[in-house]
Amino acid sequence: MKPKLVALTKFAKIKSMPYLSETSVIMDKNKTPLGFVFGRDAFITMLEHIDDEFDNRITDQKKYFDNPAGKLIDAIEERLPLNIDFVNKLKLTISSTNKSDYISIDEIVKNIHV
Repeated sequence: MKPKLVALTKFAKIKSMPYLSETSVIMDKNKTPLGFVFGRDAFITMLEHIDDEFDNRITDQKKYFDNPAGKLIDAIEERLPLNIDFVNKLKLTISSTNKSDYISIDEIVKNIHV
């Protein structure tokens, strides 16, 4: 019997994690887990969870950026294509914003009496 793919949701105690539906477990004939198969977004979400937990538990600030999960997220995100909808919305926002909508640094300094 060949190993088979089983949805991780059949085993997970926590059902609310969004990436579970995109994750499967490779099981052998004895139903022993051999590995996991993640969709791209599920894998990134899992890494973000690991990264967040690392950030919450770190006590030595020198090690804060020495996090393998965070480094892997950065490497993946560097290679992802830009979201065209986001780019178009950003261009529209930039073109529709008037300078009068901004408060200059000089104005802020004057108002907070620095």
